[in-house]
Amino acid sequence: MSKLFFIFFLLVFACFFADAQSGRVYLTGSGEITTNGQLATSYAEIAQLPGDSAWMVRQFDLKNVPLSIGYYKDAQMTIPHGKFTYYHKVASGPGFILMGKLVVDSVNCVMTSGYYINGVKTGVWLDYYNNGPKSTLRTFKENLLDGLYQTYSESGKVVTEGYYVNNKREGDWCNLGEDSTSLYTNIYKHDKIVKQIDYVHTVAYAKLNKSATPRFDFEKYISHIADPYTYPISNGRLVVSFTVTKGGVAINPKVVKSYEQQFDNLIIQAILNCPKWEPALSKGQPVDQVQFYTINIVNSAMRLEFDNTHHLHKKFDPALGVFVYQ
Repeated sequence: MSKLFFIFFLLVFACFFADAQSGRVYLTGSGEITTNGQLATSYAEIAQLPGDSAWMVRQFDLKNVPLSIGYYKDAQMTIPHGKFTYYHKVASGPGFILMGKLVVDSVNCVMTSGYYINGVKTGVWLDYYNNGPKSTLRTFKENLLDGLYQTYSESGKVVTEGYYVNNKREGDWCNLGEDSTSLYTNIYKHDKIVKQIDYVHTVAYAKLNKSATPRFDFEKYISHIADPYTYPISNGRLVVSFTVTKGGVAINPKVVKSYEQQFDNLIIQAILNCPKWEPALSKGQPVDQVQFYTINIVNSAMRLEFDNTHHLHKKFDPALGVFVYQ
């Protein structure tokens, strides 16, 4: 359930009751209070905290799964005051067919959490990825963005960092790679970019930061190994990963997506026995790097593709709103 829906429910509830009472109310899909069980899609439990004038409201779906929880300063619940947490359901697997219908198991995860003080958003609010780690940190002052702002990768690394002042981006906003290397910095004045500093597309950076590359024709090598193989499935795909060590050796090959076991094993052995690579460089030093390759089988013919989304360098594309890899 969305945060807007929860706020709308509270407004309806405040209008419905002159003075709040502890208990349970049922809600329709549009957020209206109802006594008709067939119309209800969720319910809210309202309770005054012992020895306190504050009220707690917990909202659940009809299967008793939490949707949100928050605290209010007054009995009419017009002044949010305290921590608010919002939840959503996330699919936990691909699902299965039951009686002709797709059934997908789900788990309940925190979507957003933060604090109200005397009715206004205050301090740090966090958004979360479906699998648990935080995705965004926002800092509020009197309902406006004011202070540190960060976004994170699913591995927990900061990828964007900057500051808001009175709801406008100001100063240096840095964009970082997974290895915490600076990719570029936007300098803002009153929410407008006045300068961009690019750390990636420079000759000096390119010399010190490189992805691993084969010292041989990798496509020709794989094609030669696979030449005697007869494809039992005319169309398919094999995706493999492996690590090129700082010494240039290909190790730990893994099948990410299988085509056929015999062919999978053939390619895995080819990777293990391949000649040395030029190792990846980070800040001028050789480092281990994971490579991903896709072999598409089309009409019983092989086509090799390199997945460069795992290169070292990436840049934020404002038009797309995402990081693109170089």
